[in-house]
Amino acid sequence: PNMTFINAGEGTTSHPTQALIDLMTIKQFKNNIDNLKITIIGDLDHSRVVRSFVEGVSNFAIDSLTFSGHPDMCKHFTDPAIGNYEPNLDIAVSDADVIMALRIQHERFESDMNLDIDEYKSLYQLTTERISMAKGDAIIMHPGPVNIDIEISETAYQSDNSVIRNQVANGVAMRMAVLARFLSQ
Repeated sequence: PNMTFINAGEGTTSHPTQALIDLMTIKQFKNNIDNLKITIIGDLDHSRVVRSFVEGVSNFAIDSLTFSGHPDMCKHFTDPAIGNYEPNLDIAVSDADVIMALRIQHERFESDMNLDIDEYKSLYQLTTERISMAKGDAIIMHPGPVNIDIEISETAYQSDNSVIRNQVANGVAMRMAVLARFLSQ
């Protein structure tokens, strides 16, 4: 008999349904994925979301893809195959259409990683001040779970630019569609 496997997230390797959800959410709010300036911030090295998102977004003619975050959490993204790494978050979010913040995944850190949370927040937390550097209609995304007041401030999370709750709602619909597609044959 045939067997169907659905990847629901695999360690730090991939998370294809989340990438589909994120692309769906961008299309919902931007009508198109082409020609967008997209910035992804955070713990990139430990993120399965970013790897699948890059794979998905590489099928579109985006304007730019910028990675930003603490250098100790972005070692695999300082010279990416697609896009560029910008350690200065203010520059990274400048004129962005889409900003995606990623969770700090403490559970996946090497034991010798000493992170100064206050320093991290001052350099890499997505705040309303930083959102104001992006385009006025920029959307703010986060695949969740969200560490509010670490990678994103509460005011940024609640801002009019935030589509994080829409991502959650789209997650239910997208995962139902994937299950229906592969399990109802």
